[in-house]
Amino acid sequence: RMIAGLLAKQILKTDATVVHGHDIMGLMAATIVKKKCPEITLIWDAHELYSEVSYKSATAGEFIDATINESAPYVDYFTTISESFVEIYKQKYPELPAGEVLMNATRQTNWIEGETSKLHDASGLKHDQRILLFQGGLAEGRGISALLIAAQALAPEWSIVFMGSGKMSDEIASVAAALNPKREDGRSVIAMIPSAPYHELSEWTAGADVGIIPYENTSLNHFYCTPNKLWEYPNAGVPILASGMFEMSKMITEHGTGVLMDKDFTPSDILDALKQFTPDLRAHYRAQCKAFNDIENWEKYEPTLLNIYQGIAR
Repeated sequence: RMIAGLLAKQILKTDATVVHGHDIMGLMAATIVKKKCPEITLIWDAHELYSEVSYKSATAGEFIDATINESAPYVDYFTTISESFVEIYKQKYPELPAGEVLMNATRQTNWIEGETSKLHDASGLKHDQRILLFQGGLAEGRGISALLIAAQALAPEWSIVFMGSGKMSDEIASVAAALNPKREDGRSVIAMIPSAPYHELSEWTAGADVGIIPYENTSLNHFYCTPNKLWEYPNAGVPILASGMFEMSKMITEHGTGVLMDKDFTPSDILDALKQFTPDLRAHYRAQCKAFNDIENWEKYEPTLLNIYQGIAR
């Protein structure tokens, strides 16, 4: 509340006529502004099912739920990331305006043709070593523990590269230290590298053979999630291996951009699924990724956001 209040204080010093609030903190700050200046237009951009996240305490979830309920009457326009989210928000918070879908898509122009060695070089891996890439925050609930167990029986031609940072970094490093000495140089079981600048991300990602999204079924927020990686991997010509969450399953099945595991997958499921990504199928998956990017990209959703602003301007 204190941070939201400080944000609102800064906004109130401006002559803004529209406040676009991202996530919960943005909504809280924007609501304070709207209460003081009712003539301001408030857009809320919701990227998660905030009341359905797996919080450490029930009190946190109750606070978030109360915050959304309190703010809902002040919201003029509401956007979120999927039709599932639109329906859930409509049922839980009927005072919110009808939701518009703005998916987490990447721009179409980032498509990578050909090979790139950045990922192999940064990971210290030989260029013929196959890479299973985990890209993003190294947090609990994202299947990292299962990946680390699977790493113990990983086929010698495969390495797992963790690209990012987070609370599980030390655990990953510990497992890497135990497993990597069992392999020759350039063929480590596990490698860890920092996140790449976003404008270079597709060039780095393109060095992987498979991009994994092993989110665990810990909450409705995860079950209905559509993480950026659903676009970022295909954007670089990299097929996906994902847990069978509802929206991810729907998208991957419709566009043929990868392989799905059970939503309650095991480490063995990861190893079995990797067998389906043969080198001979690489061209097929790259073609599917290219077709996906021609259909599913930010240019498809951008007009929705622009139409909101054009409506406000009128």
